[in-house]
Order: sequence, then C-alpha cells, then structure tokens
Amino acid sequence: MFMLPECTYVWYLLTTRSQTVYADNITFLRWIVDNGDDSISMKQNSTNIYIANCTFHTGLSFAMGSIGQYPGQINVIENVTAENIILYNTVYGARVKTVRTSRSFYARLFADQYHSGPE
Repeated sequence: MFMLPECTYVWYLLTTRSQTVYADNITFLRWIVDNGDDSISMKQNSTNIYIANCTFHTGLSFAMGSIGQYPGQINVIENVTAENIILYNTVYGARVKTVRTSRSFYARLFADQYHSGPE
C-alpha cells in the first residue's frame, strides 16, 4: 500500500490539493486542507482509495471524476472509503463528476462519520 505523508495543514488557493489517476491502494490520513477547489480528487481508474480523519475548509470537498472524459476508454472509480471527514464551509460534501457525452461510468463510495458545519 502506498501511504501519502501525513499533513498538519495545507493551504492552496483555487487548486486541487491532490489527485489520483490510474492509482490503486492509496491512503489519505489526517489531512487538513483549505483551498478553493477539490480537496482530494479521484480521477479515472482510481481504485481502493481510503480517506480518513481529514478536515476540509472552504473548497469543494472531495470529488470523483470527470468520468467519461476520454471517448473509448474505460473509466472506473471503485472502492473509495471516507471515514471521519469534517467539512467547514465547503460547497459539496462529496460529488461525482461526469461528462455529458459519457455513455457509462462506474463509481462506488463508502462514507462513515461525515460531519459538516460552520467553523
């Protein structure tokens, strides 16, 4: 398993903090992100992603997609697990982004202990 470094505080303006593409078995643990875009984004063919004990401020929280962006390619996002996620003033809790012309996609998300509220 690949474990990303733990982070005490990350601040970026209008940028996605982290993206997975063609990734398997990735863990995001104890991240605090304050940005204006996706805090964590799972893109095509990301599987077995674990996100736990994270706090996201002001951005878009976490996203899966854009799925179906490249015609003729298989796009899978599978086994994304999020536990103990705290959101402050985010636009979304979590979202799946698809392309309007996409004919098929597959996404599966598990969430537990998901909290949202003002700071």
